[in-house]
Amino acid sequence: MRNKLSAFFFFVFGWNLISAQNLNTHPFLDETMVSWRQFSVEETGVHKITKDFLSKLDLPVKEIDPRTIRIFGRGGQMLPLKLGDAVETLYENAIIVRGEEDGSFDDADYILFMGYANDTWNKESETYLNLYHDTAKYYITYGTSFGKRALAMEGTDSPETGAATDAVYTAFLEEDKYNIGSLGRRWFGKRFSNDQEELFTLETPNVASGTQIDVAARVASDGSNITSFRLTIGSDADAKSISGTSKTIVGSEPSTSFNQLKGMLHLPQNAAESITAKLLFNSNGDLSSNGYLDFIMAQYQRNLDGAGGSFMFSLASQDAAQELAVASSSSETCVWELDGDVVHIPPAGATTFGCNVIVGEDSKFYLSTAYKKPIYRRSTRVLNPTSFLTNLMALPPTTYLLITSETFRKEAELLVSHRKNVAGLSAQVVTVEEIYEAFSTGQQDIAAIRNFVRYLYFSQGNKLKYLCLFGDTSYDYKKRTAANDMVVPTFHALNSFSLTYSFMSDDFFVMLDENEGMLTSFDRMDVAVGRMVFSDASQARVLVNKVIDYESPINRGSWNNSFTILSDDADIGKNKDDFSLQVTLDALGDEIVRQKPLMNITKIHSDAYMQVASAGGDRYPDVETALANRLAHGTLVVNYFGHGGEDGLAQEFIVDKDMASTLFHPGKYPLFITVTCEFSRFDNHTRPTAGEMLYQNPTGGAIGMVSTTRQIFINRGVDYNKILSKYLFAYGNEDYTSIAEALRLAKNEFTDANQKRVLFYIGDPALKLHIPKREIAISHLNGIPIDEVAVAARKFKALDKITLGGEILGSSGVLQQDFNGTVSLQIFDKEVERSTLGNDQAKIMNFQTLGAQVFEGLATVTDGLFSSTFVIPKDINLDVDTARISFIAFNQYKTESVGGYSNQFDIGGINTAAASDTQGPTIDVFLENRSFVNGGKVFNSPMLIVDFQDENGINSSGGLGHDIIATLDNNQASPYVLNAFYSTALDDFTKGTLAYPLNNLELGFHTLTLRAWDTHNNPSSKTISFTVVDSSLIQIENVFNSPNPVTNQTTFFVQHNRPRELLDVKISIFTVDGKRIWDNSHKVFSSSYLIDNLTWDATTYGGQKVNKGTYVYTIGLISTLSNSSDIYSGKLIVN
Repeated sequence: MRNKLSAFFFFVFGWNLISAQNLNTHPFLDETMVSWRQFSVEETGVHKITKDFLSKLDLPVKEIDPRTIRIFGRGGQMLPLKLGDAVETLYENAIIVRGEEDGSFDDADYILFMGYANDTWNKESETYLNLYHDTAKYYITYGTSFGKRALAMEGTDSPETGAATDAVYTAFLEEDKYNIGSLGRRWFGKRFSNDQEELFTLETPNVASGTQIDVAARVASDGSNITSFRLTIGSDADAKSISGTSKTIVGSEPSTSFNQLKGMLHLPQNAAESITAKLLFNSNGDLSSNGYLDFIMAQYQRNLDGAGGSFMFSLASQDAAQELAVASSSSETCVWELDGDVVHIPPAGATTFGCNVIVGEDSKFYLSTAYKKPIYRRSTRVLNPTSFLTNLMALPPTTYLLITSETFRKEAELLVSHRKNVAGLSAQVVTVEEIYEAFSTGQQDIAAIRNFVRYLYFSQGNKLKYLCLFGDTSYDYKKRTAANDMVVPTFHALNSFSLTYSFMSDDFFVMLDENEGMLTSFDRMDVAVGRMVFSDASQARVLVNKVIDYESPINRGSWNNSFTILSDDADIGKNKDDFSLQVTLDALGDEIVRQKPLMNITKIHSDAYMQVASAGGDRYPDVETALANRLAHGTLVVNYFGHGGEDGLAQEFIVDKDMASTLFHPGKYPLFITVTCEFSRFDNHTRPTAGEMLYQNPTGGAIGMVSTTRQIFINRGVDYNKILSKYLFAYGNEDYTSIAEALRLAKNEFTDANQKRVLFYIGDPALKLHIPKREIAISHLNGIPIDEVAVAARKFKALDKITLGGEILGSSGVLQQDFNGTVSLQIFDKEVERSTLGNDQAKIMNFQTLGAQVFEGLATVTDGLFSSTFVIPKDINLDVDTARISFIAFNQYKTESVGGYSNQFDIGGINTAAASDTQGPTIDVFLENRSFVNGGKVFNSPMLIVDFQDENGINSSGGLGHDIIATLDNNQASPYVLNAFYSTALDDFTKGTLAYPLNNLELGFHTLTLRAWDTHNNPSSKTISFTVVDSSLIQIENVFNSPNPVTNQTTFFVQHNRPRELLDVKISIFTVDGKRIWDNSHKVFSSSYLIDNLTWDATTYGGQKVNKGTYVYTIGLISTLSNSSDIYSGKLIVN
């Protein structure tokens, strides 16, 4: 016996050493495996595969060397969350092949393997049921290399005295129907209303003599008051109370435990063949409360008796080596060590046999008394693995990996193509369907996605940098709930009751080292990850287009050196005094400016604005306006700190769902950092959040979001915001990473285990902020080298005409003579000290803000040099103090940006010798485009366009009531303040323009008056009239194509009445006799009333050039928002 046990120890531990290689070739890439089939099991147990079954799988049994047969997969088990040292691809099962020694699979030969259905305990998720799928699939293959085999060890027919004759067995009943708070990965079965009582019967055969049965039920409640459950068996009862819920707790369970599991009711019972238990829920008068049963179990010592049927068991004793004695054995009796792949079989003819087993902390065993039969489906028995792994390994190492479903491959390929062409990344699309096939036998499992990422990461030399999860997710993996829009699943915490300690996290997919996977405080992210959240193809295309627009050079501008902080006001209540919210955010803003002085900060502290009472509660309309204007002008980042929820930011809803979805600032999309609660929770498909709408807005909102998906503590939010900013703005260097990479670095520095997972990056993980690098310096003042200008003479006075010369310098301070492009120059008046108003409490915060912008101009840069002329407005603050001058320059292709600032000039006083100017500016006003004629017709959301000219320039500082103002229908109480939208012409401060969207105007006649002032405070105004016509139904106003006649390609221009909407477009080309030769359907976002990106290359469906002649085209537009459509026909000529 000792020799057999020694050999056994050597085999188990020796095999583990051999198998613990970090990375093995994926079986699909192993050329020694030549053919694949798939089958399933319906029960957990030892399964027998016969020659006949192999033939039914369409395997060429006569050609197979049985020694090469392999079985892969974990069946109905969930893949482990916690990582081992080896990279798991497809799990290979240890099998026994009887009769394989002769190299031929004969009629009497068969295969034995341990197959798992969806009914085995999972310690990581504390459930008997698979969270992700209800199937139990396996792969079988053969080839030229030998497969993994279990060690069959013959037992003894004379077990020693003291051998264990019974073992721990658990019978259970569990269903997964309800998730109490729509969060976490705990699900519940039976739901109880007040005083509801239910009976449950558990079969408990072969209880060992002299032992008891432990019956336990795991329960919970969603009651706001104290509720209770009562477990009754016969005359025995156990009742436990459950504490009520709160704002942060959505469910509760009893505080008692059994088997280290919380929330358990427990009753010991005498031995019986079955147990009938009764559960009663009492809501304590709260009729809206419900109770829930997770599972009910009976655990006891069960006889190891072959006549009593097969079962899985564990051993109560933790002795490392133990002997078992199995009674009533037969030819199909065996004991399978599930952790060691060792099978103990009885000697021939023995009716009782003993075996020695190795026992670990969580060792499981299976007593088999009769073999089970696998099943297959004829339509899916043959498996032809996709070639995506082969293709990936043949390419250069992947640096950008996008994972989505097959449904959205087209949209994903568009983004990946952009990443390849614009960012130069080695980018690839892989679908979850491909991953599941290769890593979890075609069954959904989040660990399969993680295992694939790990395999790719290590097999390609750690080159992977970005993981993009392309699509929405859900708390409901199995899509039990209606309208579930999950595309790519995510990790959910086991804690399912707390809005602060439960979380979802994509960090799971990029924690790739041994022992990681449970998302502890020690787990570290190896790859930057981001998720682009959408539910359908239209939303997907919008988000991809936003990324392309954001990274298009045409949309880069002076807003690239601006960032904004937005704070909640200071509320005070019984348990809350959050004055620190605005204080810490203000300090963070000042620190960012100190670290990156080229950045211009806008501070929007809500408590510094008047609070207005309304029917829906207190509001801050001026805060909403200030934020909307800042976004329209452009800002790289909006950093919000304060309270919030799924419906908006702050109790006063300074950003709500309506604002989030209707903001309009195309191309100027900021990163939103929202350190708040649940603002961007996107895993509950029944309740869209304001954060989702902000991100999915097609013409405004966010390009990305570092946002919270659950509740966060204020102190944690403060710490996280500081650390994130350090990496996002690259303190101390100019090595700017992507947003997702900055969050990865920050999270690896965060210390908390749960709260840091609440922070999510929503967006493309490779996307970077357009932060300019330094340096730009002033070289001349009014033609004089700056070094020759005395410090006392470096002053800007009101009405001064100033010419500043500057130069583009490199990091070494050397003039960049090869830099040609444009530079934007902004001049700000002195800093202003402001105070909050204490709207909701008496505390006041003093803070510094940028002074008013007195000038913004655009100048040409030639050979690294530039010059800009302007006039200082008359109504600046005449007190003398330091001005701020800010620069941002772009090369001629706008692929490179350089920034700088200067605080070496004072501003104040007035030039009393300035030339007299009494003439106001010239103003021209248009709607939608410059072909507008006064009195014309427009649709309800036209673009206001204004051109200005004045010899001394336009006053855009807005001092002393001298704002650029548009007034609609003489409504003086609600003017449009347009200072921030004005910009001067290139190299000419005397001319300028602005564009501003007028949204949702009422039908009928209107007037609009535009009033502006020049820098000498001379006013002018211009009034136009117009009629808004109905645009509720889509109308095509006109279509033309150019060129016409067509040679190689023509572009169609479609004028319509539904701007800022995603439209369905279909173009068809016909011969004059009505034969359709080409068509194309796709979605187009029309930012204005004109679509100008529809093309035809003068070919047929087959790609052949059409003959010369006349053709008919039709263009159809469909508006899903108005549920309307229109069609237009015309003719074109092909030469």
